[in-house]
Amino acid sequence: MSDITEYRPGDSIVCPSCGRESAVKLHRKMDGWTCVGEFFICALCKAELAPAAGSSVPSRSDNEKSVDALADFFGTTVEETAKLDVENSQFCRDCIHYYSNPFASQCMLHERKVEPMQDCGDFSLRPLEPTTDDGASTP
Repeated sequence: MSDITEYRPGDSIVCPSCGRESAVKLHRKMDGWTCVGEFFICALCKAELAPAAGSSVPSRSDNEKSVDALADFFGTTVEETAKLDVENSQFCRDCIHYYSNPFASQCMLHERKVEPMQDCGDFSLRPLEPTTDDGASTP
C-alpha cells in the first residue's frame, strides 16, 4: 500500500492514526438538513484524514438565494410560503374513528381503509388519554 496524500473514497491506505490497513471513506458533516463540510476518514477508526478537495458544499447564502429564486419564479415572497398547521390539522390518525393495527388502518365511521395522514370532512378529535401522576397513560 502506498502513502497517499490525495484521497479518494474507497482507496486502500495505512491509517496514520490507528496504523491498520483500511479504506478511505467520505464523511459529510451535517447541521440538521444542511451539509456544512466534507472530509475523508478512516473506515475503521473514523479518524479524520483530510478535508475533501473540491467539495461543493453550498453556503447558507446560496440556499437563501435558491429560496428567493424559487419564490420569484412562483411570483410570491418567502413570507407567503405555506406553513404546516399541526395544531389545527385534521389527520385521520388524530380522529376518534381511526383504528390502527399492524396490517391496516381503518376509518370505523366510513368502514374503509385509510392512511394515517389522510384527512376527512367528518373529523372528530380524539380526546387526550388520561395520565397518571408519573406520566404513564392509563389503560
